[in-house]
Amino acid sequence: MLDLSHNSIRYATFENISQLQLLNLSHNSLVSIHRSIDSMSDLKYLYLDNNQLTKIPESIKNVKNIITLTLSSNSLKRLPAGIGQLANLDTLDLHLNNLTDLSPWIDSLNKLKSLRLSSNNFTSISPGLWALDSLSYLNLSDNGIDSEGLIISSASTSIETIHLEGNKLAKIPDGLTNFSKLNYLNVSMNEINKFPDSMDGLVKLEKLIMNSNELEKLPAQIGSLKTLKHLDINNNKLTDIDEKIGDLDSIVNMNLDDNLIKSIPASLLSLKTLEILSISGNDLQNLPEVWSGLSALSKLDLSRNNLITLPEGITALNTLSILDLHENSLTDIPASFGAFTSLMYVDLGENQIEIFPTGIENIKNLTIFKMDCNLIQTLDPLIVNATSLTDLELDGNLIKKLPKDIGKLSNLKYLSLNGNQLKKLPESIGDLSNLIYLSLDGNLLKKLPESIQNLKNLKYLSITKNLISFEEQKKIKAWLPADCKIIM
Repeated sequence: MLDLSHNSIRYATFENISQLQLLNLSHNSLVSIHRSIDSMSDLKYLYLDNNQLTKIPESIKNVKNIITLTLSSNSLKRLPAGIGQLANLDTLDLHLNNLTDLSPWIDSLNKLKSLRLSSNNFTSISPGLWALDSLSYLNLSDNGIDSEGLIISSASTSIETIHLEGNKLAKIPDGLTNFSKLNYLNVSMNEINKFPDSMDGLVKLEKLIMNSNELEKLPAQIGSLKTLKHLDINNNKLTDIDEKIGDLDSIVNMNLDDNLIKSIPASLLSLKTLEILSISGNDLQNLPEVWSGLSALSKLDLSRNNLITLPEGITALNTLSILDLHENSLTDIPASFGAFTSLMYVDLGENQIEIFPTGIENIKNLTIFKMDCNLIQTLDPLIVNATSLTDLELDGNLIKKLPKDIGKLSNLKYLSLNGNQLKKLPESIGDLSNLIYLSLDGNLLKKLPESIQNLKNLKYLSITKNLISFEEQKKIKAWLPADCKIIM
């Protein structure tokens, strides 16, 4: 093994190292490879990535034992046909060059397992590529390939992973849907406007990524993907989801963010394996009543919609740990909110809620609770029993006072109450012994209780835009630790 990477080598010859099996010349300044490369008959691994190469000598064909060849991040416009004679080549990395064509030599690499052609200038791909018997990983992302340039005449029985993101495809090629071993398919950032007529042949597909396309419907054939675990179709134009989505028996993670979805089909809420569901940034106004079928759901993101109310049935999600409902039009929260027994994170910010949710003290693992920019005037006094809270954010409400026993929130580290109507703080605030961050900007405070001198761990205090006199400010500075940043 010889590792000469991360130097400033511009030229290299290869005499007297014929028995070397691994040579790393990556991250140098090489502009060419000397033809003496053909003397390296035992070489198996050659790393030439991140140089300034514009061509590779034809003599590379004589390095018969080479298994791995990396040429990424160079300035190659073409490759010698001799590469097609490297019968043992297993891995070929050509990422980030200026290549436009590989044919016909690519068809000869029958032992090739991994081919990375991303970030080049390809507009079409040799049909013979799909017939390579051993190819399992193919990356064609970030080129200029359109649907006419991606003709699949035979179904691969070996390819497991395909990256086609960042091209100009108007559809998923029909032949691709018969790749029986395909496990991962990424066609995001194209111009795809519809699904293939059939997807039955994708019997092992587990991850399908189609974000940033032009899709308007999630059709019935999506339900045929029985092995699918991860579905990402965010940032499209979806308005309709077929009921067949409920046939995704293995689905774990579903992302439908930033579409035009107006309703959730009831069948989606029966997916017993689903753990993460994100439908943020859509046009949801109402939700189905029954949610108990999502028995494994741990994260639900319904933020940035137009929801006005939540159904009582949503609190049946007893495995839910993350709930994000910020930036909707909610006016109230179900009385059974405390039934969310597994919640750890809640964001109800930027709604129009007037009454603080009850039952939060029953959510024993709740650590982060956000309810900024609502219309709350009074906090539920029982919130002081939610002792697992570490982060409480209530900025931009109409809160006039805090519960007198706020100090019982002994694990609280972050408390933000900016932009409320507080005139004073309870003495018990000094009992928040773990508090690190306290922000009270934009209230009606004239002073802080002397008990804040007990906040020995406080690192940040902000009290701008209040009514605190200069004399009171001096007292506050004297009370707090020297390493506490105070903004007045």
